[in-house]
Amino acid sequence: MRPLFFLLRLKLTVIFTIVIFNLSAQEYFNRIIPTEFGNVNTGSINHFSESFIITGIFGNEENNTASVLIKVNGNSYDYNIYNEFGFAGGPLAIYDDNISFLAKDRKISKGTFVGTLDPFLDLIKVDTLESPGEQDFPGNMHQIDNSIFASIIITEDGKRKILISKYDVNKGHIWTKRYEENISYSYIWHFNNAKENHVLASYTMSFNDIIGRNGYVMKIDTSGDVVWRSDPLELIDGGAAPIAIAELSNGNTIATYRKDMWDSFEFLCCFHPRPPTFVWLDSEGQFIKEHTFKIIHYDEMSFSNVKAGKGDYFFAYGRYSISDGVSANEYSGFITKYTNEGDTIWSNRYRHAEYDSSRISHNVKDIIELENGDIVAMGNVNPIGEKNQVWYFKVDENGCFDADNCDGEVQILTDTKEVEQQPITIALYPNPAKDHIKLERSDNQLITSVLIISMDGERKISPVKDSNLDISDYAAGVYTLTITLEDGEVINKRFVKME
Repeated sequence: MRPLFFLLRLKLTVIFTIVIFNLSAQEYFNRIIPTEFGNVNTGSINHFSESFIITGIFGNEENNTASVLIKVNGNSYDYNIYNEFGFAGGPLAIYDDNISFLAKDRKISKGTFVGTLDPFLDLIKVDTLESPGEQDFPGNMHQIDNSIFASIIITEDGKRKILISKYDVNKGHIWTKRYEENISYSYIWHFNNAKENHVLASYTMSFNDIIGRNGYVMKIDTSGDVVWRSDPLELIDGGAAPIAIAELSNGNTIATYRKDMWDSFEFLCCFHPRPPTFVWLDSEGQFIKEHTFKIIHYDEMSFSNVKAGKGDYFFAYGRYSISDGVSANEYSGFITKYTNEGDTIWSNRYRHAEYDSSRISHNVKDIIELENGDIVAMGNVNPIGEKNQVWYFKVDENGCFDADNCDGEVQILTDTKEVEQQPITIALYPNPAKDHIKLERSDNQLITSVLIISMDGERKISPVKDSNLDISDYAAGVYTLTITLEDGEVINKRFVKME
């Protein structure tokens, strides 16, 4: 396997101390997670053991796209930074206490890969997903048991095309398939689960002999064969509109996107001409109905995603802005809960207390519904002229911080907290590595010994010279470092030795 990148792993633990005013403040919260290291654009939130993991990307000092995983557990969090690659969209694949993800080393034209992390979020494996064409880029991924379905967008003969690869976390790459023919442009937006171990995919496509772009939803089986493909969905001008999808409890599929309504006098005069639209498809991909939102002309509602609930309902969430055409827009994040048929159960807008200015944008990017109906949400707050803030909150099954005070237009909960940072003790890089690894301390403690243990149990005491370890004679594989500091503290790290 050729080297993909050097990995610099940084880890920081921060403890929240919360002053509790009432039971609601104890159970539900509305927080900003500090990210001094970069301007993070959040991606997804995932449940992992007793923690939640938030994905994000940001630009680092080398002008590369770096990735971060923020692990939140109770009132504390830590994060790992991966400086040499950018995460794809979609959730992480979590299994047997390990995590896999889709990403790309963006410094090279064809660098899409599946990476695997241990429970400490250390990288332990990298598998490149080979693709044809001149360039590739990861789209989204979806997990069924131990299998990952990953979309790859390639550039081939000057045209953008889509592939889907199946990857098994134990066996590696299984298959890669092309979809559609005679394509001038295509882009895959979302993956989602469907019954009978099928996978839903939404994508945009245009053909060589047809003007314009349209959206589609298709269902594939675990062999990659198409079960059905929907008729074209109408999109906004240019077709650059994400299509979010979810299979509902009754087997129907809900899709949402922005629709071009510039030719409608009703919308041109009085409503937003690019409104979000719901489309319902039946279990065979056939059109059932659609609903186009009539939003006041100067307002705007954009969906980040839709997600099926644990009952006969689904959620849609994202950003809502209100304006009278004269004053500045008032921005809030929002979550709406709908019946499977599209009737509103409840809808709430949210802002964070420290950024409770109507002009500061709030956007809900992803949510998780817990078994008791509570909702954990995350997204971004974008203060004017400042970097993004990572936003993280929890509400009850009715979308409320406080069930006795949930009638206002915007839900805001203040919880006061002090943040105590625990500094990094040891950073290990590069990882994977070929010849040498470096141990970097954030304090003045000396490393007194390093024990290196291979996966088959072989143990080696390695001399440390200027915090560098020579691993050039080691066999390829995964190794554990047991590092002892002069105060007796013992720290364990893992690294991947490459051939």
